[in-house]
Amino acid sequence: MLVILNDVKIDAEVEKIDEKQKEFRINFAVIGENNYNLYSSLLKGNNLNVKIPSYGIDFKASISHYSRTYQGPLDEDTIINFSFIVKEKTDEGPEWNLFTGLYLTAINNWVRTRALAKILKEKGLLTDEEYEKVLDEIYESDFEEMKKFILEGK
Repeated sequence: MLVILNDVKIDAEVEKIDEKQKEFRINFAVIGENNYNLYSSLLKGNNLNVKIPSYGIDFKASISHYSRTYQGPLDEDTIINFSFIVKEKTDEGPEWNLFTGLYLTAINNWVRTRALAKILKEKGLLTDEEYEKVLDEIYESDFEEMKKFILEGK
């Protein structure tokens, strides 16, 4: 199905999530490192003009649940699959950016970690001392890797 994102025509699979709210999952594939870079740049921002002529819709959207996948080394023959959800932008809430993403990710991970630790402690499977020891070990072993990923995406 034809999808037009910021005037770029794409042959994609489109799944209606909520047509009234203008929310759709879009999946498409490209071949090669150059296309990977081009489409990654197109989808990098969080401001898209979306047209889906088959549905007769045209709206400004934000992106969520974005992923790009491929196997093996990235070269001119690599098949790359893109998948994301577009939803019509409203005036509600802050503009999404790197810091918003980091903030929400940090809060979500904090809550998950605390919830798991609480369950394990309540079941008698983990003590406070064990929890603190493992946190220190992971911090020591993974800090540089996590910092590089957050700052550089590597």
